[in-house]
Amino acid sequence: MRQPRLEDGTLMRFHDGELDAEDARRVALGRLVDPNVNVRLDALAALGSAVRAWAARAWTPRPHGAAARARRGAGGRSLRAER
Repeated sequence: MRQPRLEDGTLMRFHDGELDAEDARRVALGRLVDPNVNVRLDALAALGSAVRAWAARAWTPRPHGAAARARRGAGGRSLRAER
């Protein structure tokens, strides 16, 4: 009997350790009988790493508002040397 295809969401939760014991057992069995499950897990791990790296860069706090103006000094000009 062929095991039903595992959904990407299930594999993502397996990778993150968020599955209950029964679903984790299904994924572990799938890894043994279908080599594509491991390929998909590797791809999802790479995707997760890329998204976390992007998020870390995209959500780096940037100074703005009154705090940024205070750091730049009076008059609103940058303290960096003009080029």
